[in-house]
Amino acid sequence: MTTVMDDRERYPAYFSTGGRVMFIALVLTAALCTMDRMVLSLVVDPVKHDLLMTDTQIGLLQGLSCSLMYSLAGIPLGLMADRVARGKLLAAAVLIWSLGTVLCGFASSYEFFFFARMLVGTGEAALWPVAISLIGDLVPQRNRGTAIGWVIIGQLMGSSFS
Repeated sequence: MTTVMDDRERYPAYFSTGGRVMFIALVLTAALCTMDRMVLSLVVDPVKHDLLMTDTQIGLLQGLSCSLMYSLAGIPLGLMADRVARGKLLAAAVLIWSLGTVLCGFASSYEFFFFARMLVGTGEAALWPVAISLIGDLVPQRNRGTAIGWVIIGQLMGSSFS
């Protein structure tokens, strides 16, 4: 059985200010991820009207476009999370999904909108592999479930904020 002192020696980052900041950043990144994915649901009617889209096209934009790339990119990004600097990988992922979200605002056709939503899904696919890997390395085993729970709460906050 590990003691608190053993945990402080094995996981010094968890008990440091930097570790707390990193963890808060993960929770906020999870919130941002969900907000970027769900923002389209707030503007369905104007987008549908402006771009003359059908209900089927809107459905594909909300579902397939993100989930297709999320599922295809998940395994390679998970492998990358184990092999490269995870902070840089997560920063690149946030940049990609944020760029995709911005491009959605400039979309003038269904095809371009679909492509932009695919970028959103591609970037978001890196969040969970990076988060779980970081939590596994930085958080004592007895606290990992709680840490993952907080990241999930971040997603729920993002859903509420969107």
